[in-house]
Amino acid sequence: MAGKKLTDSSNYYRILGTNSNANDDLIKERYLEKVRAFPPEQYPEEFKKIREAYDTLKDPFKRSEYDLKTKYQGKASRLMKKAIEEMKYGFFDEAEELLNEASGLAQDNLYILKVQAHLALLKGNLTEYYQKFTEIEGLVQPGKLYLVFINKIGILLEDE
Repeated sequence: MAGKKLTDSSNYYRILGTNSNANDDLIKERYLEKVRAFPPEQYPEEFKKIREAYDTLKDPFKRSEYDLKTKYQGKASRLMKKAIEEMKYGFFDEAEELLNEASGLAQDNLYILKVQAHLALLKGNLTEYYQKFTEIEGLVQPGKLYLVFINKIGILLEDE
């Protein structure tokens, strides 16, 4: 196995040998193939990259956030960063405008919807908060609904 090398890419989809349209089953399949080809005992650095890619892409919220960073020339990611900053300082209207602009670029992005839900909660609008999470639930595979619940509870606990 000498001379084996994982792609030097920092793109998680390339590391796993797939693309951004891949479903969860294909991502898991490619992950297992890569682990067999690069076992952690022999290739610890390669395995670390493979594991990081898989951990991000298997979680629909992390994957959505990652996709924002890698698509749209980073514009949606920059908008999200600005919106979160505005939220921290209580500038909710400005944050909402930025979130709406980001949503226009990446419709149905779970990360954007999650931040919009968080903003609704900060504004005291529980109805909108629950509506956003209902929308998220409709986009997530049934086997991953527990992650929606974890994120919903995490936001509530964060804001007490």
